[in-house]
Amino acid sequence: MSSTSAGPSIVKSVRQRQLLNVWLWLFRKHGGLPAAAGYEVDRLEDEKPDMMFYAVTYDRDSPRYKSTFEGQRLIAAFGTTAQGRFLDEVIGPERAAAIIPIYDECVARRRPSYTIRRVTDVNGREVDYERLLLPFGHGDQVDTLIASLKGISAEGRFEQKDLMRPDPAAPLHFVHAIIDPGHKDWRPSSSVIADNLVEI
Repeated sequence: MSSTSAGPSIVKSVRQRQLLNVWLWLFRKHGGLPAAAGYEVDRLEDEKPDMMFYAVTYDRDSPRYKSTFEGQRLIAAFGTTAQGRFLDEVIGPERAAAIIPIYDECVARRRPSYTIRRVTDVNGREVDYERLLLPFGHGDQVDTLIASLKGISAEGRFEQKDLMRPDPAAPLHFVHAIIDPGHKDWRPSSSVIADNLVEI
């Protein structure tokens, strides 16, 4: 599925929207890709169980994504730990063919990426798995990706354990968007600056 260009309103999760708005505020303040060291969000510790941090390295100009932090709920969802490992090695070649291009596009375009994939938990409940990728770096080169991954089910509660277990079917993302910092629907509120951002 090809990506579309979208504004921040495409992001469903209120908390993911807050994470995105701080990135957008930094992007506009600095006129380009923000550095990870300047990204501080209020109550970020509360979000970390649903987050991944990656160091972006380059092999013959092709990016690879090495996990430097992994939230506990994601360890349960994937049924394994990615800590210190490359993403393509963790998810295997079949899923990598559908997922790695999403990360690659985020890095190539130096813009946030938002996708939704529908999965089922071990009890057969449908869950929409929302992935927000935020790129950070210096100049035109991305050196860090921060990922927020949220599961939401219309049925309410669902089983987190093994939610992202291997599936013989190729992963299908029914939403695949690159967030445009210049989109007309982004209007930073004073709370984004006053409450959510602490520069270091």
